[in-house]
Amino acid sequence: MRLRKSHPTFVSVDEDWADPDGNEIPRELEDWCCLPEEEFMSSEVKTQLQLATENLSPALNAVFTLRDLHGLSTLETAGILNISEAAVKTRLLRARLQLRELLSGYFKERVEESRHG
Repeated sequence: MRLRKSHPTFVSVDEDWADPDGNEIPRELEDWCCLPEEEFMSSEVKTQLQLATENLSPALNAVFTLRDLHGLSTLETAGILNISEAAVKTRLLRARLQLRELLSGYFKERVEESRHG
């Protein structure tokens, strides 16, 4: 119980977020739960993802591509990029959060269309 009190399992969306290096983490969150799974496989969504990944820094793009698009493990990704596993995890988190922010507008429109259309 003491551990739970010292390390809460939640974060406030009203507070500024930062990673261990002090870089601000985007906090605009959009609920994408209501989109049909087929929507994520469409060529339009793939195009949007491609455009968004091009806006990532080369370091974040490389980790995201190797881990999430090619399905490599953290260890394999670290070996290919010659970085630590901790660096892979940190960069992957940053990449996912930045992509989420970059794609929020697109998916927000899609959710609104599905609710009204």
